[in-house]
Amino acid sequence: MFANEVVHGGRFLSRAVRRHMHAATAEKAKVFESWMKAGLMDPVDPVHLFILLWGATQFYADFGVMAKNGLGVKRLTRAHFAAGAETIAQIVLNGCGIRLRGAASGRRPADRRVKVVC
Repeated sequence: MFANEVVHGGRFLSRAVRRHMHAATAEKAKVFESWMKAGLMDPVDPVHLFILLWGATQFYADFGVMAKNGLGVKRLTRAHFAAGAETIAQIVLNGCGIRLRGAASGRRPADRRVKVVC
């Protein structure tokens, strides 16, 4: 319901909810900023990074029909979601200049998995 309200312009979101969303985003952005200062990732706008992540991951929920069509399948399975999460993580991590230990070839070792947090 929340995502649907946001997609439709968020007219019914209260000021308190909007303030909370902004404050939570700003607080989480501090993590990225600390990584940038420590040289652990390239400088990027942390709020736009969050927007990118939200958009990439929410696509599967809101536009599943398009995802299924693009993949040529009748339904999305756990394997499809895992492949999507892995692809998004690889693109975002590489795009932010984050290199995982043991991944000198640019590919993540097979036993490393991305933990998807909702």
